[in-house]
Amino acid sequence: MATENFEEFVDFGAVQPSHTVRIRRHGSGCRAEWKLSPAEAPDAYELTFKLPEHIENWIGEVADEEVFRAVKFKKQFLSDITLYRMNGAGVHAYQLRYEPGSLSRMRHGDV
Repeated sequence: MATENFEEFVDFGAVQPSHTVRIRRHGSGCRAEWKLSPAEAPDAYELTFKLPEHIENWIGEVADEEVFRAVKFKKQFLSDITLYRMNGAGVHAYQLRYEPGSLSRMRHGDV
């Protein structure tokens, strides 16, 4: 996971260490990038990540099924994400839950 502003994530996580997120996929194939943000406050922070090439290849393998496969992957494998952060001698855990109902209207090219 990467972010342009780590403090935004930490600040939001301090108040809501467990929260629902929305996940969007931009692009396709090996160039696809996934973006994750809080469902209730999408501008609070944004995390980005990429999936392994073989998974992206499977998602995009059949053009007519690409959206279906991306949604299926999110439901099956990205529905519960736990992030751990070391802070001095302590460990902070963040529970990010993806719920399909939390999706906003998809823009062209986003899944």
